[in-house]
Amino acid sequence: MKNCLYCQAELNDEAMFCGKCGKRQEAVAEENIVAPVAQPEEVPVSYQSQPPTQGYPAVAQPYSPQQQGVPGAPPPYPQPYPIEPKPPSALALEGKRYFSWLGKGILGTTEPMHVLFAAIVPFLITLFYTLASSRMMNWHAGGFFLLWFFNMIMIVAMPTAAWFCKRYWLKEDESWQDTFARYSSYLNIVLPITLFVMILGFIISLGGFIHLLSILHLVPVLWLVATIFTCTSGSKASAKQLWLVSLVLIAVYIILSLIGNSILVAGGQWGAMR
Repeated sequence: MKNCLYCQAELNDEAMFCGKCGKRQEAVAEENIVAPVAQPEEVPVSYQSQPPTQGYPAVAQPYSPQQQGVPGAPPPYPQPYPIEPKPPSALALEGKRYFSWLGKGILGTTEPMHVLFAAIVPFLITLFYTLASSRMMNWHAGGFFLLWFFNMIMIVAMPTAAWFCKRYWLKEDESWQDTFARYSSYLNIVLPITLFVMILGFIISLGGFIHLLSILHLVPVLWLVATIFTCTSGSKASAKQLWLVSLVLIAVYIILSLIGNSILVAGGQWGAMR
């Protein structure tokens, strides 16, 4: 005899169903019963220095300020990598010595200078000279910008002609950048003169402006003088060659001046039509 697994009623050993509750009699396998797994207890983490457990790697201990200066002590974490400062560029180095170069080049210097810095003085000279001439064009904007553009071409064309004569006529090995830098150093003394002429053109009356033209035409002549000095100063060529080179530079200046005067006259006509 056996008992029902659910209502405990007495049953035959061969009975598959209970006659009282009607439920099927099946044996419950012990291996199907899964016992609950006990969860491990959490152990508080200690940051104190402890020896490593046998068979496990050692855990790095936190860095303490007391370890500074101790040989073999670990570095603080995180520690940025040292960044090496970049060396200054060639243009930055040229800019640092620009004002000292200006002081040395009041009467001209052979010390080289970057072309961007050497072009500052010629650029300002053309601007001041064009502003001084704008009153003759009745401040016509088109005439002003056309004349300014041509003056910049002229002030660069003059040292270019000097370099061409030095390189291919006098057979002197010099780069265009060095020739332009020397030419710009001679123009350092022309800059305050051009500024003075521009200020006079703003403050004097129209009748007095006619007398200012003689001073105004002096500025391009100083460009020519700077060009001749750039080409002939320190040259080992003969006096005859230097005179011929000077005559060529004077001819180039006359041609460019005629074009500039034509633009100035045209600008005056445009200004009179306003």
